Amino acid sequence: MSPYFQKALDQFDKENANDPNLEVVEGKEVPHELLDAQRLFRWVEKLKPEASEALLLASRCQHICRWEILRSSYPEGRAGYLKWRQDLKLFHADRVKQFHHNPHLEEFV
Repeated sequence: MSPYFQKALDQFDKENANDPNLEVVEGKEVPHELLDAQRLFRWVEKLKPEASEALLLASRCQHICRWEILRSSYPEGRAGYLKWRQDLKLFHADRVKQFHHNPHLEEFV
């Protein structure tokens, strides 16, 4: 594991811990995007134990701070949905670029 890997995971988790949307897990409220990111990360580890750090990092941050761009702020229908998804892709990439000191992140941003 590179020295940047855990630091990046911690930063992604810190960002996603700010999600105001909560889920109850084993009686405890957990931010939705934090939970979702950790679940996807574990799923990737299970499916591909030899996964690269870049893939694991991507799985952990794919929806970073997603609650900041609501689907409801876009028009209904396919065109609105596709515009929302495109804007999310750019938003997520820009958010992750904050961590540009990590060479593994630069591989997929």
